[in-house]
Amino acid sequence: MIKMKNKGFYIIWPQYFDSRLTRKEGRRVNKKSLAVKKPNIKDLIEAAQSLGFEFKINPEALYPRFWYMGNSGYLLIKIDKNYNKTDIIKKIALKLKKLKKKER
Repeated sequence: MIKMKNKGFYIIWPQYFDSRLTRKEGRRVNKKSLAVKKPNIKDLIEAAQSLGFEFKINPEALYPRFWYMGNSGYLLIKIDKNYNKTDIIKKIALKLKKLKKKER
């Protein structure tokens, strides 16, 4: 029997929000309205904390499509019955957009 080590969590990669990537390359949000340039694991942590999500971090993980580019890391967000993975991705994307605007 195979044991799933991330059971009860959604994996959220920074690449889901990267405006430089295509959908085929792993972007999961709308390029014009929700994507940001060069999101990293620290940005995701800040967004998840401000949204009050319970999460864990795996900073050494390699994004499967771009394993050769080095560590990107990911968040493991605890599954909440009120939100599915798409809802969580959209909430994080909106928060990232606000955080990136503040940095400018």
